[in-house]
Amino acid sequence: MLVIPLTEGISWKNPPYITIFLILANLFIYFGFQLNDNKNYYKAEKYYFESGLAKIEIAKYQEYIKEQQGEIEPDLNGTEKAGQDSKKLFYKRYREIREDTSFLEKLHNDEIITKKDDNYFEWKELRDNYESKMAEVISNEYGFKPALHRPFTFLSYMFLHGGLGHLLSNMLFLWIAGCLVEVGSKRGYYISAYFLSGFSAVALFWALTPDSVRPLVGASGAISGLMGIITTLYGTKKIKVFFSVGFYFNYLRAPAILLLPIWIGKELWAYYFGGPSSTAYMAHVGGFLGGAVLGYLNIKFLKLINYDALTEKKKSKTPQYLEKAMEYSGKLEFDKAREILEQAYKEASDDAIILEQLFKTVKAEPESRQFHVTTKKVLTLLSRNQANYGLVYKIYTEYTSLVKVHKLPAQLFIKLCSIFSTLGQTDKAEKILILFLKKKSEMPQVPDAVFKLAIAFKKNKDNKKYEYYKKVLCAKYPESNETRNIKQVI
Repeated sequence: MLVIPLTEGISWKNPPYITIFLILANLFIYFGFQLNDNKNYYKAEKYYFESGLAKIEIAKYQEYIKEQQGEIEPDLNGTEKAGQDSKKLFYKRYREIREDTSFLEKLHNDEIITKKDDNYFEWKELRDNYESKMAEVISNEYGFKPALHRPFTFLSYMFLHGGLGHLLSNMLFLWIAGCLVEVGSKRGYYISAYFLSGFSAVALFWALTPDSVRPLVGASGAISGLMGIITTLYGTKKIKVFFSVGFYFNYLRAPAILLLPIWIGKELWAYYFGGPSSTAYMAHVGGFLGGAVLGYLNIKFLKLINYDALTEKKKSKTPQYLEKAMEYSGKLEFDKAREILEQAYKEASDDAIILEQLFKTVKAEPESRQFHVTTKKVLTLLSRNQANYGLVYKIYTEYTSLVKVHKLPAQLFIKLCSIFSTLGQTDKAEKILILFLKKKSEMPQVPDAVFKLAIAFKKNKDNKKYEYYKKVLCAKYPESNETRNIKQVI
């Protein structure tokens, strides 16, 4: 069974830089250094058996086992028939030697074959040559071996793979899960969590197999951590999940937390009931559990989450609406154009282009009630975003030039006064503010408008007007925050 989370949050505007880098790093190390690993391993193994080294060491290992365990071993160096019958046992002993850390330690310390042995120097030369050939096997040299671990292998093992199939399957999962976590959180958190998950994977593997000398390699542990992060980071939020059972495959939207029992259950089942395998399932479990903890810490303390990365976005029809509206406007069918833009406005009420076009469809009839209603709507929505202030000023200027009586609400006018002050358009801001100071000075927004106009005059180096509105603010609104703030202005 295969279960993979999917995301639609990737685009050229928001590319997954870290995930791409990790994939390229893995590919570079495999094709640049590991490509001949299997060839070099079999080369070293062939040398071990054909050089005579196997005959020397396996005979000594036979004696060692008998001494340690009191077992009676068959003679592997006897008759031709005995040699043929014992081929499997001969190779089995070779595998046991490679995994017997106690024997290897004594062997390297010259305690098994000593200088007193007649074949010591022959063995020493053969052993050095064999180890030199094994050193060319990158996965053996830089993979993590619990019984013979070195500090740098805690990191290096994550970038090594046992073969091309192993590499490609891991890179597929890294792309899918990595992109989801990267676009769903800060990149600093993502890269840290990736490596910490890898360390968590190797820690559990080490704890459960402390005497193993088989090298652990692969990005699977860190990738399992990403799966753990997804489950806890997004919890009950529904994400798009691809699944396959045998030849059947499909996708559905399901709570992310369901990945937790599915993923761990799959790994535990394979570990206990999947039969012999070189896959380090418990390292996967360690990575997954570590990732789950890191996801929880993000939710609880870091709060570096972007849930929009998982939101299935509907494709916007705005471009089509605009094109159709422009077509009607070109035919002077402004009512139809306005209807189209009203529909577009419902989908994207903060789109400045739509709002500007909506204003243009009604300005041909400035005497109509619709002109005032639409202008009010457009200016109100545009005023919510400072990036639109320039467009607000442009539309307001057109509006006032087309009508004799302004029919905008007082709250919008005072908001416009503040916006024009922010833009440095003090003439228009002052005209609006004078009316409010005369008739509606009690409105709560007026002190802020007076303050912003005073500051605008100061920026324009009109100190006379600045001092005047500063006095107005202090006299009319002595207890306001704006009065306290303006007194602190240097």
